[in-house]
Amino acid sequence: MDTGSGYTTDTSSISTEPSEKRKVKQRPRKKRQRSSAGPSWGPLESDTEEDWKLRSVSTIWTMSRVKDYGLHYENKTSPFSDFYDLFKACDGKNDSGFIFPLEGEEKTLLETLVDQTNLMIDQYGVERDDPMMWSSKTLFNWVRLKKNCKEAVKNLTQNIPTRNPLLQESHFALKKFYHALNDHFQERIENYNSSTEVTKECYTDLLSNFLEVFLLTPRRGMRKSVLEITGKTESSVPDLRLTNDTAMNLFVIEVMEVKQVQCNLDESVPFNINNELNDRLLGHHARELLIDYQKTSFGDLEAAFGIICLQTSIIFTCLKMSLVHYANIQQYGTDLVSREIKGDDSFRMLKDESDEREEEGFNYKKSKRRKVVLEQATEDGTDKEARNSGTIFYTKPYNYLVSKDRRQIMDFLFWIGINSRRNF
Repeated sequence: MDTGSGYTTDTSSISTEPSEKRKVKQRPRKKRQRSSAGPSWGPLESDTEEDWKLRSVSTIWTMSRVKDYGLHYENKTSPFSDFYDLFKACDGKNDSGFIFPLEGEEKTLLETLVDQTNLMIDQYGVERDDPMMWSSKTLFNWVRLKKNCKEAVKNLTQNIPTRNPLLQESHFALKKFYHALNDHFQERIENYNSSTEVTKECYTDLLSNFLEVFLLTPRRGMRKSVLEITGKTESSVPDLRLTNDTAMNLFVIEVMEVKQVQCNLDESVPFNINNELNDRLLGHHARELLIDYQKTSFGDLEAAFGIICLQTSIIFTCLKMSLVHYANIQQYGTDLVSREIKGDDSFRMLKDESDEREEEGFNYKKSKRRKVVLEQATEDGTDKEARNSGTIFYTKPYNYLVSKDRRQIMDFLFWIGINSRRNF
């Protein structure tokens, strides 16, 4: 059943059979006519579970289909400043309430959290400068790392700070993370003589515990997000979601199957995600970002954020797309603006007069969590916007178990955590 937020709930446990004592012959109900006026974000109230399953399509997206929608990954990595710039440009006036840069007490808090967490990890944590130490398959190495994790938990327990509740929460989460890492190596040791690989669920659990260190709230992908494209419903259940205190999505996270992770993380070679991850994985993540586009806290920024997890390495991603582009995908299954060629009426044949008026100015009505967005698309403005819309930019991979990589992502993660905790 549609809850009104784009998520669906399972109604299979609700019996629709009449009582044995009194069976009443019921008239067949007329199916509700679907309106073509707007998108559907869940099953109609009159739909049975079977109807919903038939209408829900969970297909495999390749990059060919993604490109048909006008989406593409850039050919080079982006620095974190590109992510910050989205928030800096609006001067804190966005629905999510995220601010960059932080000021006053929040700036001091960010610096304290980064410095003190670095200190705790340096003194008591388990890290290696060489990433190959983590991928080594020797039993001796796993036993040693497991012992180090156990010692880290003991030392952190004895040195949890008490002066700042957020710092205390962060360091409790750090202790919990090393508990999870200890269990990870225990599993490896137990399966040493077998061909059993470390499971995707194990890496999902590790990442979830790691993100909690930064005051973030990861949730398992229990809830289904849906998006209707040309009358067919695409559904999505990401491995993890990062949410704020109101359970609105901040990031959707996809953890790759271990057997699928074969990318080159050699820093001497510039990272290009199009060359390193296969077509199916890239298509699937683009699909997750697109479906999350209208569920995210950053809708008024016209952006959806994500993370791709490759064992213990993470890549931050962002889909930047205009509302006009998004509406075209929903209604036509393509990006009309980028496909339309001057003098070619092939696409105009698909549109009626109301469509023309809609393309000249999209007026999105005010909702509970969104401001009115009025987008007047002049010819020059539309062309400029279309060239940039649909871009997925991303960072290089960072291994959170390697000291140098972990230090580079801490400011960004704590910045997200502090912003997500702010009382709006």
